[in-house]
Amino acid sequence: LKVLELCGNPALLPCACRAMVGKEAYCCINFGLVPELYERANPNTYVEELSVNKAKSLLLDWDKEGLYHLISWNNIPYLTTLCNCTAPYCAVYKARHTSSLKNIMIKGEYVAKVDQRMCSGCKGCLNRCAFGAISFNVDEGKAFIDINRCFGCGLCATECLNNAVELIERKLSPAKNLW
Repeated sequence: LKVLELCGNPALLPCACRAMVGKEAYCCINFGLVPELYERANPNTYVEELSVNKAKSLLLDWDKEGLYHLISWNNIPYLTTLCNCTAPYCAVYKARHTSSLKNIMIKGEYVAKVDQRMCSGCKGCLNRCAFGAISFNVDEGKAFIDINRCFGCGLCATECLNNAVELIERKLSPAKNLW
C-alpha cells in the first residue's frame, strides 16, 4: 500500500507469468513508462489506468485471494511493476526456488512472527505460505515461522483470525542478515 502511494500513474496489465502457460489474468500493476510502452507494443491488449485508491482496493482483494506481492525495479531508477502472483505461475518464484539465482527475488523488509499466546492452532496460516516458512508444532499445537525461509509477504498475517501473526522489521529480527 505504501508503494502505491509513492508511485504515480498505476495501470493494470496482464500477468506475463500466467500468459506463458496460456492463462489470462490481470493482476500486475505497472508504473512509469511501462504501461505506455506495453500499449504501444501490444495495441490490441487491454490496459487500464487506475487511481491509487482503485489500485489499493485491488491489492487488498488479491491479498485476500492469497496472491503475494512482488516489487520489480529492473535496474532503472524507479519501480516498474507490482506483481501479484502465486507459486504455480510466478516465473520469478520458480527461478528463485529452482536455481541458484538468489538475487532474482529478494526477501522483503519484514519477517513474520507468531505470538504463541494468541495462536489458536487453526493452521490457516500454513496454507497461505508459498515459501514453506510456516510449520506446526504438534506438541504445542501452535504455528511457528522459520525466519530463514520467510520472505515477509504477510499472507499468513492476513489469514490469522486471532491476529497472532505480525510482521516485524527484518533488520530488528535474528534474520537481519538473511536476505
